[in-house]
Amino acid sequence: MQESAPVQRSKLTRRALLGSGSAAAIAASVGWSSDGRGRRAPHGPPSPAGHGHRSQRKLITGGYVLTMDGRLGDLPTGEVLIDGDRIVEVAAHIAAAHTAGAETIDATGMIVLPGMIDNHRHMWESLIRGISADHTFGEYFAQVLFGISPRLTPDDVFLGNLLSAYESLDSGITTILDWSHGTNTPDHATSAIEGLRQSGSRAVFAYGSPAANSGRPDSPPTPDDVRAAHARLDGDPLVDLAVATSNPETSDFGRVAADIALARELGAGVTMHAFGTPRPSAPERLVAAGLMGDDLTFVHGNSFTPGDFALVAEHGAHMSSSPEVEMQMGLGAAPLTGMLAGGIHPTVSVDIVPAVGGELFTQLRILLQTQRMLDHQEAQRNGTPLTRLPVSTRDVLPYATTHAAASLGLADRIGSLTPGKQADVIVVDALDLDLFLAEPGAALVSAAHPGNIDTVLVAGRIVKRGGQLVGVQLGPLRRDARVARQRLLG
Repeated sequence: MQESAPVQRSKLTRRALLGSGSAAAIAASVGWSSDGRGRRAPHGPPSPAGHGHRSQRKLITGGYVLTMDGRLGDLPTGEVLIDGDRIVEVAAHIAAAHTAGAETIDATGMIVLPGMIDNHRHMWESLIRGISADHTFGEYFAQVLFGISPRLTPDDVFLGNLLSAYESLDSGITTILDWSHGTNTPDHATSAIEGLRQSGSRAVFAYGSPAANSGRPDSPPTPDDVRAAHARLDGDPLVDLAVATSNPETSDFGRVAADIALARELGAGVTMHAFGTPRPSAPERLVAAGLMGDDLTFVHGNSFTPGDFALVAEHGAHMSSSPEVEMQMGLGAAPLTGMLAGGIHPTVSVDIVPAVGGELFTQLRILLQTQRMLDHQEAQRNGTPLTRLPVSTRDVLPYATTHAAASLGLADRIGSLTPGKQADVIVVDALDLDLFLAEPGAALVSAAHPGNIDTVLVAGRIVKRGGQLVGVQLGPLRRDARVARQRLLG
């Protein structure tokens, strides 16, 4: 069966939509239906026909394959064979007998690598993109978290998550953790989950307290709310559950401990913001309480000490840096030096699109170049200028692939092009003039952007092809996003 043709964005106007039929027909075009109360009721998980190509076997051939697998290495010219939702073979050349009947994806002149992974983003905030571009930390809290988030409806959260997921897929991010604090009620949480499901992206729904009501022992969600979300996601092939708890340095520690216990009861990971101040730090408090473990991810950590980093590494926990937001909000430079010196496997994340762009190439670039500036400054203070840069472009690619997969507890499923893992794959057009002639690591980290992403597969389904999202009608989404944004900002 032929895949759905990409939407011609310039032709999908509101006038054309309104002239094409009923509101029900428009809603159906984006997978929405009415529940009879004027509210959009999300459908269940997307079908392959609605969100990607149905062919079961695919052969990606001719590309420069960055497997991110230590055994397989990089293949200057390689092939990736996919059967259903899994990678079955990766090699410089796969025997024709193994590829019979497979659809061929010609990646000649392109870079093939695992789908990127963003392990920390507040996805509902895509509805208010750009409003915090000039905000301080205090302004962001006052205007967004305390001002706007209490006005969110469940429909807003659904729409924000759907838009954020589409943006991520378009930029080569195939897995995203929704650090969800637009959860004013359980209905908001349900809508967040359904937005993730309808997108066709792989995701982790990290259930947190409402942004304006967090840090207290009695703030939602209740344990039963979290258990209900866990039951809703039981068996879902693409969306997992995590618990987003409060900062142990500034919040009620009893609630943090209860959240961690609940997450472990459910077999879910835990993600938390932490900065290293005030003391004792989050790692210190959690170690003292016997709660540290490899299922925890600390976000930011800009003021962590060498001792803090050592505790994180010793217990196999993880860290995520959002370097661009951290610089703007006055948190400090990304703590890459401390993570590397302490033996932590770093990861990067976007955080908030009201302030920054929603793709990871820029975050890798800022993280790396900031680190290089700090390395130069340290060398100059010591009177020994650098003769080589300690961290290379190729070194940071695991931060958005293998390391990030491990932080989500998904290293056995995603993060590398390894036979047996899920077929989450992106193909980057290295013939584009901004990438042409560059070595792949340098091309991706120093110059790439979402416009260079030619093809994206999630669990073997093609969700972007020829530079266009497949089967996605952006016109109605843009229209409703504008309406929601105007109301939220009003």
